[in-house]
Amino acid sequence: MLATSYFFGVCFFGIWVTALLQNIRDSSLLKGVVYSDQVGDSVSVRRDENGIPYIFGESLTDVFYVNGYVIALDRLYQLETARRIATGTYSEIIGDAGLSLDVQMRVLGFSELAEKRSARLDIDQMRLLQSFVDGINDYRNSGDRPGLLVEYYFAKELEWTVADLLAIDFFLSWNLSSDYELELISSLLLE
Repeated sequence: MLATSYFFGVCFFGIWVTALLQNIRDSSLLKGVVYSDQVGDSVSVRRDENGIPYIFGESLTDVFYVNGYVIALDRLYQLETARRIATGTYSEIIGDAGLSLDVQMRVLGFSELAEKRSARLDIDQMRLLQSFVDGINDYRNSGDRPGLLVEYYFAKELEWTVADLLAIDFFLSWNLSSDYELELISSLLLE
């Protein structure tokens, strides 16, 4: 429960800050062309009136890369927060207030599980996930981040890895299933 409260509280704060700062951002970052050696075929990103991106391309690898880039563009703070919580390194950002959460996450061992799982991915899975991670890292390493946004301070030192994505996946799976006993009881009562 502690992890759930921290995670959602921080993510909602991050979304609020990102939305607040979105007005400051250069709108050319939200539309236009990004060139990268990583993209072999043409990929286009279109946003609807709410800013939701739609990514179109012929190569799935290229689409995954651009997806990682766009998600980092829109939600770098949220990505970094999720990674820090899942890997038990959140206190490196917020200090002693995050220690109990870090201990809980390290005991659960999502980082170790993610490392083992990433070693067992088949070639196609690894290629797609690595493309996604490359998109995140390329955005982080680009000079396209305007001003001194909050997420910059939290995300500047560690490159993303496929294991980071898998650790977040393990964390979210665990977090979203934490009320499984209540759901079982509810389903039994309905029967």
